[in-house]
Amino acid sequence: MLIRSLSLLQSLLTNSFLLIVGVMAAGSVVAQPVVASADQRYMAQLTGLENNRHYIVRVREGGVTVLTTRAKYPENDVKSGAFGTGRYHDRFAAAYHYAHGGNHTWIGVWNLTTGTCESAIRIAGFEYNAARAFARESSPDRQPDSCPKP
Repeated sequence: MLIRSLSLLQSLLTNSFLLIVGVMAAGSVVAQPVVASADQRYMAQLTGLENNRHYIVRVREGGVTVLTTRAKYPENDVKSGAFGTGRYHDRFAAAYHYAHGGNHTWIGVWNLTTGTCESAIRIAGFEYNAARAFARESSPDRQPDSCPKP
């Protein structure tokens, strides 16, 4: 029982570390390669080359592509992705970092049904938790923003 508990704890800590911090590669932070929705219905997979990495979200059964995230501005790598839960169960958020206008994180939120970006926020500093887009918080470092132009 103890060995099973320790193994579970190690797995949980490893997965949490990868989700929050990302994987260090070539001196830059790269987003988690695969993110699964809580109900296991959807899977988001990292795709693209350096300076143009995004998530492709697919239905797990059948592999139908639902959406591909996009940075607000071109040539940017996604830093993290998160599926919503509860009332946001049909949403996926992706975070990108920017330095122009002061260091900040832009997090876009896409609808899994329509595949479109519906909302976005801007957070001061570099944030690695895309799920903050789903949090009901009010703070001066968090401002509404716009989705990328089609």
